[in-house]
Amino acid sequence: MTGKARFLLITGSPNSYWQSILSDALIPLGTLEATSEKDAVELVLRNTYDLIIVDATTVSGTPTLVTQMRSRRWDSRIVVATDSPTWTRAREAFQAGATDYIRKFLDKEELLAVLRIALAKVLPPWSRPQNPKERTS
Repeated sequence: MTGKARFLLITGSPNSYWQSILSDALIPLGTLEATSEKDAVELVLRNTYDLIIVDATTVSGTPTLVTQMRSRRWDSRIVVATDSPTWTRAREAFQAGATDYIRKFLDKEELLAVLRIALAKVLPPWSRPQNPKERTS
């Protein structure tokens, strides 16, 4: 990654305490933009983000949203964050196309370390369209 990264947080709770911690933690890497579930698809079509973070605690249709993000930007790194992780929710997130599934850390250093790992991950082959014409970005 060269320069400053762009992060998108999709949340149902703007200006939350966790959003503030996330923003502060990401300062060394780049900038964080927050949006609602309703406006997320349009933003992802217009802009490229290095990492999309979905707050599963406040977004009602997380698997559906992840599927929509993946279909619009097949090469996006999508992290689903929750404060109550379960295997069922993690499986749903990965099946929808999430790159990672994390607990909503409140420690900035721990959060930064986890997000650096997500940024460095190579996307799995299943996330890529078989036909280049399928790319919508």
